[in-house]
Amino acid sequence: MKCPNCQTENPDLAKFCKGCGAKLEAPTAGAAVFCKACGEPIKQGAKFCPKCGTGVAAPTNAPVPPTVPTPPPAKPVYEGPNAIVPPTAPVPPKAPAPPTAPVPPVSAPVPPTAPTPPTAPVPPVSAPVPPKAPAPPTAPVPPVSAPVPPTVPTPPPAKPVYEGPNAIVPPTAPVPPKAPAPQPVPAQPKAPVPQPVPAQPKAPAKEKKGASTIIIICAVVVVLAIALVVLFKTGVIGGSSAENNKKTEEADNKTTDSAETTEEAETTTEETEPEDTSLSAEELAKIMAPIDSVKDEGLALLTEEDTVGSREKLSTALNQYISIAQEYGTYDELTDCINDAYNGYVEATITQVNRLYKQDVSTGLYEQMHIDANAALDLSAKIEAAGIDVDASSIEEIMADLPANYKERYILAINELTEAESWSRSTAWAIMEDVPGLGLYDEADLDDPLRLRYAYSLAMYTRKANATDIESGSLSPRDAGMKILDSIDEMDYNPVLILDAADYFKQAGENYTANVLYSLYDELTSIIEYYQGLRIPSEIPWERYWYFNDFGEYSVDDRNGASAECRQEIRIRAQEVLSSL
Repeated sequence: MKCPNCQTENPDLAKFCKGCGAKLEAPTAGAAVFCKACGEPIKQGAKFCPKCGTGVAAPTNAPVPPTVPTPPPAKPVYEGPNAIVPPTAPVPPKAPAPPTAPVPPVSAPVPPTAPTPPTAPVPPVSAPVPPKAPAPPTAPVPPVSAPVPPTVPTPPPAKPVYEGPNAIVPPTAPVPPKAPAPQPVPAQPKAPVPQPVPAQPKAPAKEKKGASTIIIICAVVVVLAIALVVLFKTGVIGGSSAENNKKTEEADNKTTDSAETTEEAETTTEETEPEDTSLSAEELAKIMAPIDSVKDEGLALLTEEDTVGSREKLSTALNQYISIAQEYGTYDELTDCINDAYNGYVEATITQVNRLYKQDVSTGLYEQMHIDANAALDLSAKIEAAGIDVDASSIEEIMADLPANYKERYILAINELTEAESWSRSTAWAIMEDVPGLGLYDEADLDDPLRLRYAYSLAMYTRKANATDIESGSLSPRDAGMKILDSIDEMDYNPVLILDAADYFKQAGENYTANVLYSLYDELTSIIEYYQGLRIPSEIPWERYWYFNDFGEYSVDDRNGASAECRQEIRIRAQEVLSSL
């Protein structure tokens, strides 16, 4: 019985091939024979496949699937003299599946039933045959068991993959290996780099080392020789004193020439006269005529007490005068006109500031007075920068006194409200609402008379706002209580606000907080009675108790109020209790 795999003759009763170890099965009579390469049915007696041309040695009982390769056998492929090499140009199967397994190593056998690429033969391991496609002449092709596709050649490795005793090198002449790089030579200035001497590939190790040492020594000698020549030529070594003196003299001459050139340039600069931009009296009068007309209109409006129009006209004239002075210089006529215009501008400004000052206090009026006074100071600075002196002392005095004077206006405005039959909480708050942003008092000074009046106005307005909002349903009692506690420090811990907060928390059902606040309120009224001898509210109702009155310079009553010591004691005790909530 012939083996269908390697064509070795075996006994009729053998179950495995003695040549390759493949399993032998006797053909069944009448059974169809299939090509082992493409699976095509083959008639009895045919020696080659009618579809792909593969030789048929013996029939098989079942077709070989072209897309499912059989796992490799445990033993290697037969390597004897009768090993069959597939034809060089077989027809590929209908739908060969791409191999998914990695390329086996050299020693791994080739599966007997796996389809073989059409152009590469399968070389046996023991006697590898180089592929028909010639290898590049520069590198030998190592023998491998898996063929390399001819269309995309794999670059040859530096060494053959298989290095055993049976490794065969193709008969092509090997290319001599590249010469190794020469040993590095220490870099020296201006020294030529010696040409690399290629080392013989087969030279003994001792000869390579000796040759490299000689090359390095020669290079060092050449570098030293060049360096000595350079030093002699530059005169550093062996230069004559005459040559050195000559070089020194040349350097001195260059320095002298440079100094003379600089002196000539300076002389030329000094001789250049600036361009004459002066104006004649007629030219100056012609330029100033329209500006003088604007100035005269501004002064005329000042006599009519139109301070706004007067300041506008005079400001326009002053800016035009300043431009003339910057371009042509100062003249007596120009200086006189500028002083006349600026003095009129200052007079109009002072008149306007005094007019605003006499009106009811408000943050808007105070800010406008600052704007007007600062505009006059800015003009004086521009005029002086153009080289003309003007008198701005009166405006400077107004700016220096304005904060203190207007602060007093605010204090007196609140004091006047206490003389009315009823305390107007809305009016007080309208006066004091924006005062903190003006910077008229020190925030750290808790007893500043203006700060005390601001705190009192805020407390009274908060009482009225809470009552109105609760009545309208827009604020709950608890929210009203929290609103008071959130700003009680800003209201200087006014006792009547603490009493209001206690009432609101009681209405909200928060009895613990309410009881704490009621107890604190009793303590604060006791402090007032101790320091002032006044029982609140039995003797004086809260609506008429002037908690801001400190009996100082701006006192509104000789008994109704709280001294600085009394208020400080209230602050300390209130902070201790409220911090526990």
